Amino acid sequence: MKVVSAPQMRQIDKIAIENYGIPSIVLMENAGRAVAGEVFKMCDDKKGDIVTIFCGKGNNGGDGLVVARHLIMLGKKVVIWFLGDPKNLKKDAAINFKILSKMGQKINTLSRPNDLKRLRKRFKGDIIVDAIFGTGFSGSLPPLVTALTDFLNYKEKPIISIDVPSGLNATTGSAAPGTIAAAKTVTFGLAKKGFYIDEGPRYVGEVVIYNIGFPERLL
Repeated sequence: MKVVSAPQMRQIDKIAIENYGIPSIVLMENAGRAVAGEVFKMCDDKKGDIVTIFCGKGNNGGDGLVVARHLIMLGKKVVIWFLGDPKNLKKDAAINFKILSKMGQKINTLSRPNDLKRLRKRFKGDIIVDAIFGTGFSGSLPPLVTALTDFLNYKEKPIISIDVPSGLNATTGSAAPGTIAAAKTVTFGLAKKGFYIDEGPRYVGEVVIYNIGFPERLL
């Protein structure tokens, strides 16, 4: 199995967009639809599982918003928490936020400790989608995010991480305090080196790889 570093994967992404003319929003749509399919397979129709999705302000969060839309269209109960101020969203992620808003979907915001207290009191998720940080992450999680991820890990509900568990360095495998312990990581293009070295194997769970539209010659 071929694995790449996060910078190598970003270069593949850049070539697909700039040299092949594949719109970035198409890649985001394909990524979100792939993850939604994996979440759908985990849902228990008899129980009417609630899927709670946590979205950051970058492209990973944009993928999460696409996941939400597809699950809603499949008739699933979805709760969305957006970390930060939606006004800071850019490009493709901003477009997907606007689509959900026009669909009438409520999007909760989490930017202050009081928001986290509110979340803890009313949390009902049966399946969690981690769309907070992607392969560009390195270093430490912000304190509020660490408090959130510690809470989510403590709940012991199945977590599906988009591309990489938030808090894990996709290249080195180092894990920040509070790194999401995923049951499944749905990653795009190629597997990342950090999944299989250092602390990576403790956090990625089952790894599922999707080609979301990259020309085969790039992979």
